[in-house]
Amino acid sequence: MTCRNEQVNRDGFLLFGICCLAVWSHPFLDWLNTYGIRLLMPFSDQWFYGDVLFIIDPWMWLILASGVVLARSSSRPSQLAWGLLGLVATILVTSSERVPPAASWFWVAGIAGILGLRFSNRFRNRSRTLSRLSLALSGLYLVLMISGSHLTSVHLSTYFEEQEVKIESERTQNGWIVWLKDLRYVDPGHRGNHQGIGQVVVELDRELNPVRVR
Repeated sequence: MTCRNEQVNRDGFLLFGICCLAVWSHPFLDWLNTYGIRLLMPFSDQWFYGDVLFIIDPWMWLILASGVVLARSSSRPSQLAWGLLGLVATILVTSSERVPPAASWFWVAGIAGILGLRFSNRFRNRSRTLSRLSLALSGLYLVLMISGSHLTSVHLSTYFEEQEVKIESERTQNGWIVWLKDLRYVDPGHRGNHQGIGQVVVELDRELNPVRVR
């Protein structure tokens, strides 16, 4: 009886630790996306952005859901629920005009791969292995996205410097207006109100959040 109580206590502490990790890691995961997070609230409303993941990242869905589906779909109701969720997600991904055809096919191939592994029963009763594999793949994906974001930022900075792109701004009653110009095509003194060759006009609010692009 004592050994059983000790096991229950260990399991309880382990569950508590997992819950704490989930809560503490949430702000970090929010920081990774393009929306950002205000970490210093209520003392400051400053936004912090990781600019690594989009708010809705279907590839993270595939990576993390694969382990859960393979480990937690033994009963008919769970199989039906996961199948319905996969169908809805597939419709959302493949029907969006913003998703390239190649990405849609990659998503469908990922769903088919998960279904194939599920019905092959190769990973049955191997929840721990599946969870570790999913976490490792998601970590690798984050590293690749962070590297890609950094390389893109460096490339754009270099491009702007080489192409002589100039940034001009003007404070307004509601915020700011910023002109992005390529001086090969636009006169430095020109401040048109519309987008043209070599120029983009961006309206920002007082918190420097984009409101409109012209």
